[in-house]
Amino acid sequence: MDLNEVYKKLDLPMSISKDTKLKDIKNIIPDFEVEGAREKLR
Repeated sequence: MDLNEVYKKLDLPMSISKDTKLKDIKNIIPDFEVEGAREKLR
């Protein structure tokens, strides 16, 4: 799965750096949940 597909599945804006760790996305998007993201990517 390429990075664009990951961003699309997780509804993430492309402005979030590709180097941002999943656990740190909640600092940018307050309602982001790592566990929910993992489920969406399965």
